[in-house]
Amino acid sequence: MINRNSRLFEIKKWRKHGRIGETPGSIIISQDALKPKIFIFSYTRTDLKEEQSDDMDFVLNYVKQYPEYIHWVQIQGMGDAELVKKVGAGLSVSALVLEDITDTTQRAKYDEYDNFILAISRLLIYNEHNQIFNSQFSILIKDNLLISFQETYDEHFAGLKSRLRTSKGIIREEGTGYLFYALMDTLFDRYFALLDQLEESLELCENDINQKPRRQNMFDTQRIKRLLIMMQRAVGPERDKMNEILRSDHPLFKARDKIYFRDAYDHCIDIIETITSFKELATNLTEIYLSTVNNQMNDVMRILTIISSIFIPLTFIAGIYGMNFVYEDPVTGKMMRHNMPELHDPNGYPYTLTAMAVIAVIQLIIFWRKGWFGRMK
Repeated sequence: MINRNSRLFEIKKWRKHGRIGETPGSIIISQDALKPKIFIFSYTRTDLKEEQSDDMDFVLNYVKQYPEYIHWVQIQGMGDAELVKKVGAGLSVSALVLEDITDTTQRAKYDEYDNFILAISRLLIYNEHNQIFNSQFSILIKDNLLISFQETYDEHFAGLKSRLRTSKGIIREEGTGYLFYALMDTLFDRYFALLDQLEESLELCENDINQKPRRQNMFDTQRIKRLLIMMQRAVGPERDKMNEILRSDHPLFKARDKIYFRDAYDHCIDIIETITSFKELATNLTEIYLSTVNNQMNDVMRILTIISSIFIPLTFIAGIYGMNFVYEDPVTGKMMRHNMPELHDPNGYPYTLTAMAVIAVIQLIIFWRKGWFGRMK
């Protein structure tokens, strides 16, 4: 659950694209990229082997030693250009593909080549500090080998590894096509989990706006909308990628795999539609907040108008009797009948106050009958 008492979230921006005019196929590693860690999961229906190494040569030789196994090589961290080059040399992968893997600003896509497959996705990582990281997740598949590349050391596929270790389900009975599906399905599950948190945050914002709107509610809603836009950019191309896989006749994908990818396609559509509906809700919440604030301002202006309307005639009366035109000339003693005889009335002051109070009460009764007081909440 996102903590409502802290900043809603903080989005880490995508890295910038490569340098202008750089040679195509150049492998450029970011200075803040992490040193790679390599984990190997090799399995058959009846056996599972796990290895860990920092040497890509060892990994490639290990894969060759066990051609009957399905191998998942998980590379965490992209801070070694030589390792990526060794992957390219060992699998006969072109430099342009290696550039796509190391340039971590790529949109989701699926490309088939003569002897391997490249798939790229966006991986949204969120932590307990409400930080959202938009990272790249790349997959290379060749025969019985699947290599995944991710930018961080975070563990995103613990459930999948548990299924491999316990032989739960059919994952150890299938090939790299099903393993590819399992990775994508886990990726979509993470999107669903993030959407659940965003839905809860939108509900909190909605309740606050309906009860006691604050300016922070609008800021939180706008940050949620910004994250939804980022998710839309990340998930939108996944639909095209799933379509290409479903239309593919690559021997890597069995007929049974296509059934599971069709289910992943349905999940992708569900995510996109949910993002769209949440964006509309965020927009509506912003409009409701602005409308509520305007209504509150109208109530304040109505109160000020009532107060002003009451005091205008009272101020008029006070202004007239504040002119101090005398009724008798102090020099000649002559009576000036067109001036203010009330100035010398012994009860002029209470009479004037009484008249002003009566006028104010009459005005209040008129405003009450018009319903002005009943509309202020």
